[in-house]
Amino acid sequence: MATVHYNGAELLVGGLRLKTHMADLTLNHASEMLDQTAFGDSERVNLGGLKTVSFDGTGHVDYATDTLDSVLFTAIGADTTELVTVFAEGVTAGSTTTGSGYGFPAAVDTYTVGGAVGSILDFTVSAQGRGTLAKATALSDFLDTFTTCGENNGTVYDLGAVESGKSLYSGLHITGVGSTEGTAAVLIQSASSSGAGFTAAATTRVTFTTLGFLTGEPGAVVVGPSSTDEPFWRAQWTVSSSAGDGFKGLAWMGIQ
Repeated sequence: MATVHYNGAELLVGGLRLKTHMADLTLNHASEMLDQTAFGDSERVNLGGLKTVSFDGTGHVDYATDTLDSVLFTAIGADTTELVTVFAEGVTAGSTTTGSGYGFPAAVDTYTVGGAVGSILDFTVSAQGRGTLAKATALSDFLDTFTTCGENNGTVYDLGAVESGKSLYSGLHITGVGSTEGTAAVLIQSASSSGAGFTAAATTRVTFTTLGFLTGEPGAVVVGPSSTDEPFWRAQWTVSSSAGDGFKGLAWMGIQ
């Protein structure tokens, strides 16, 4: 039995990395139950309806981190989509098991600050889904290491093809920037080979907006079959020279 010591979770909300602030985190994935009971039935008959996704978390307030309070406070009720990504056991790039996670577009609906006298000042935050919950496999993890300027090619992983009836989901978090003038352009690419010919044969499946600020962005949903003979995947990011070695973040994908 593989139990989990739950102390290394990652929570990313837009451009915020909340790992060092959170103490409690729950991801809720459910389906509405529709009553299909008819005359003559002796028991309730339920039919699965629309799926729902949300998260709830508790963390410690840190006003020295100037983005945490301002971003969560501003996000409440805003008609915008925040990308939320959760990795229960930390991030392991290329892993579809240990080190994989979940990502979904969301709307932040609560942000509460308070506590009892003498206690650590805590906050609670929750968000409701605005789209599909996808299993997330990290393609590039530069949350702790600044990326270098110029073109950066991530490791190639065999994650399978987008078969008929399935779709490609993706997400990008930029949690650190080098300068306000610099930008990062991020792509997700696939190819039929993992070898030296990947670059020449690569097909760009997702192009994220060129980013120069702390943000999160759900990628376009690519409906299969789009890569039936291309099971190998990588992220590529190009950081402008004006930014220097300053960008931090994470890109992920999922096929389902």
